[in-house]
Amino acid sequence: MYEIAIAEDVEEQALLLKQKIESDAGFQGECRIRVYLHPAWLLGDMRDGRRFDICFLDVSMPQMDGLQLAAKIRGYDSRVILVFLTSHPEFAISGYQVRAFDYILKQDLDRRWPVVSARLLEEAGRLEKDVYWIRMPHGRSECVPLEDILYIRKEGNNITFHLNGRADVPTVRGAMNSICEEFTCYEQFVRIQRGILINAHRVVGTDAKGFVMSDGTYLNLGRDYMEHARKELLRQTRRVGKD
Repeated sequence: MYEIAIAEDVEEQALLLKQKIESDAGFQGECRIRVYLHPAWLLGDMRDGRRFDICFLDVSMPQMDGLQLAAKIRGYDSRVILVFLTSHPEFAISGYQVRAFDYILKQDLDRRWPVVSARLLEEAGRLEKDVYWIRMPHGRSECVPLEDILYIRKEGNNITFHLNGRADVPTVRGAMNSICEEFTCYEQFVRIQRGILINAHRVVGTDAKGFVMSDGTYLNLGRDYMEHARKELLRQTRRVGKD
């Protein structure tokens, strides 16, 4: 499900784009769209932790122009796909400052939409497969490549994410069962204890009692998870060998 935001101060134009997205075969039934007639409302939702896959931003809004809004959005989310809406083609080049994915001339929406839509679906699908969003405190989200996650551990009331090449450890409050449910679609992640989920691709050694991760950390294997974890690790090793 793609989460989409439209920041456009002219309601008629915002609803026109919303209808265009919802009627697109690639997005139909696969997206949730929020319309923001004021950019501050979008920023408020992002500050409260709402994440979007795609943001359509009007370049010319009286309260805050699209470039300013995009810069603030990047402070919350470094990977969200940004698309500018403008009536003035000379503004398009400015989008590179905030790594805009594309721009649409409002008067060209019908003609350009099929091309933009196809590119958006391809990019959104690629990003969705390769990354995980850690919902940090104070409304921030951090996007990390799946392959950079070594293991995830429950410590008290917190969930800690141990990442490759990172000394800092992103920490959030939450339940381990909920995290494991989120990771069920990523088959390389295996639960080896009630409170530990590992990335099988990052295992470099094993013995009867546990696993050695690529950063040298030794993690004990829980008795209740022993059979399943070893079977999954063997399956992953065989798959990598075939690839």
